Amino acid sequence: MFVFGDYIYTDSKRILQAFSYDEVIACLRIMQNHTKRKKKGYFVGYLTYECGLLLQDSYYGMQGSKNLDSKQLERSAGFKVQTIENQAIENLDSKTCHTETLVEVSKVLESKKDFSTFTATHTCKNVDSKKSAPQCPTPAQVKGNTESNPSTNKTNNIKEPLLYFELFLKRKKFKPIQKKYQKNKLFEIVKPLDKKRYKLDFSRIKENIEQGHTYQVNYTQEILLSPLLKKDSFTYFKILSSRQNTAYKAYITNKHVEILSLSPELFFHYKNHTITTQPMKGTIKRAFIEKNKIKNEVKPNLKLYKQYKKIPKIKGIDRVRDFSNLKTLHYDSKNRSENVMIVDLLRNDLSRIGLQGSVSVKELFAIRTYPTLHQMVSTIQAKLPKHYGIIEILKALFPCGSITGAPKYKTTHIISELEQRKRGVYCGAIGMISKKECIMSVPIRTLYKPKQEVYYHYGVGSGVVWESLAEEEFSELQLKCRFLSDINF
Repeated sequence: MFVFGDYIYTDSKRILQAFSYDEVIACLRIMQNHTKRKKKGYFVGYLTYECGLLLQDSYYGMQGSKNLDSKQLERSAGFKVQTIENQAIENLDSKTCHTETLVEVSKVLESKKDFSTFTATHTCKNVDSKKSAPQCPTPAQVKGNTESNPSTNKTNNIKEPLLYFELFLKRKKFKPIQKKYQKNKLFEIVKPLDKKRYKLDFSRIKENIEQGHTYQVNYTQEILLSPLLKKDSFTYFKILSSRQNTAYKAYITNKHVEILSLSPELFFHYKNHTITTQPMKGTIKRAFIEKNKIKNEVKPNLKLYKQYKKIPKIKGIDRVRDFSNLKTLHYDSKNRSENVMIVDLLRNDLSRIGLQGSVSVKELFAIRTYPTLHQMVSTIQAKLPKHYGIIEILKALFPCGSITGAPKYKTTHIISELEQRKRGVYCGAIGMISKKECIMSVPIRTLYKPKQEVYYHYGVGSGVVWESLAEEEFSELQLKCRFLSDINF
């Protein structure tokens, strides 16, 4: 059972997961062929940010005289790339296959036996586990405990997939209402935002901008949260969804990880050969009524206010100051420049796959309002050739420019050097693929918990440009954590 958007998906019949570039492409081909043949069902799942780096590096490598080699691809995500017979896997009639070695892969391809899970990868017996990509800190490491933790070794040896999707045959409307725990404190911070580290990396970003290496970097940090309620992750998801019921919320759980996403950002929507993207850049807090202050009334005759009046009312909002904040965001030159940089980046990305002259900006600097903040959103569209599908789209667009910065390729290298960690599903893509459409979100406002850990990871970031100030950007990170409720920094 998964949740994505307004639907809960049930009756899982097939699993696709991949641990290297070749395996990612093999799984994407299976899904693309499934939809092109108009078969029933919905593929729901995710791709990690590191998967996006692999696809990006592959795309840029193919633009040159020769393709990227395995060592260059290894640099992006810390995963060893291994060759498998993609075409054979694509033509495989069986539902699934378990593989442990390349020899077993070939045996499955030959026999075409019917199984229940397709894993487009294998585990090499000669791979040195010490050379595997670094894992997130364990509970013992976070609390500074020098004693060994029984779960630590298990966690470090687990390899999480770059891509994970399940094929579901049924779906129904999802109701997130969970009033029982609305006022409960949900989390305690185990690892907070690091302000000292933020200021240091912020200065390095400014140096890179000054030297012309980049002009916007979406820099992120990660906090660790300890759940206070003795409830499962799905109950937590329903509680958070009732507090922030976004269009692209998602709940995904498998043997590797539990994902609770409250993302408001659309990565892309592909339907009838038209693709739409909606980058979200530019943020300001909402204004709440202060104690001992009289609530004001406002009736300005403005087009912007007519739109504001349609926003659902929330208890405690000072509508005069709140509308003033919205108007400030809408006209702020720094936020507009941040937004338009990513609009230009996505226009460029779409031009790689769009029909000539079809790329257009449908809306600039629209404001979306959520319980704790206002955000600026723009909309870009393009028409794609009929023979294009999910593989071509992801190679051109993934990872989304709104969570990298611009120019994308160079900026992702800067991000890797600064953050020194895997983002995982955070800033990757979560979505649904069917014969009628494909919808992907950008997993911001997303908690995830590896199965062998007790803490939730929550990544948060902002776009840093030349006009940015360190204190303001750090405050934005704190603001984007506020929907979790009762979290003090």
